[in-house]
Amino acid sequence: MLVRDELSGFLANLERKEYQTDRSFYLTAFNGDDQFTYDRIERGTIFIPNATLSVIGGIQPSRIIPIIQAMHRGINDDGLLQRFQMLVWPDETKDWQ
Repeated sequence: MLVRDELSGFLANLERKEYQTDRSFYLTAFNGDDQFTYDRIERGTIFIPNATLSVIGGIQPSRIIPIIQAMHRGINDDGLLQRFQMLVWPDETKDWQ
């Protein structure tokens, strides 16, 4: 499980070239039925037979809108954002009792 208080920084990092392997892992870990292999020079190879990951965090609408707009323009339109389940807590209406 990955818990990030602020998902905008996490998503921004995944857009950087040096994080493409990480992005690939997050795409693979969505289903939980695929394997993933990390090759590390000093630590050797790590094999994950059923890669599964849950990501929980918060993000403000003003931070996610540019990410969604970029995706619609074809930037990082690889399905990563579509794997997130968005939950919005509505503002309380004045007539609610």
